[in-house]
Amino acid sequence: MTIGYRINEAYWHRGIATETVALLIAYLCDDIGIQTIKAFVMPENKYFERVLMNNGFTKDKNMV
Repeated sequence: MTIGYRINEAYWHRGIATETVALLIAYLCDDIGIQTIKAFVMPENKYFERVLMNNGFTKDKNMV
């Protein structure tokens, strides 16, 4: 499964992405029964990396 999103610049820095990812994680784990979620982020996308870290993801040192 691949999921992407885009938030209009006027709504950046309001926690919308962090909250959306949290809701998605809860749905996938609680309702669907997913046990493992992996995320791939372009190296230049530090904002989304932070969103993931704020939702409990950890950075894999082996990923480039």
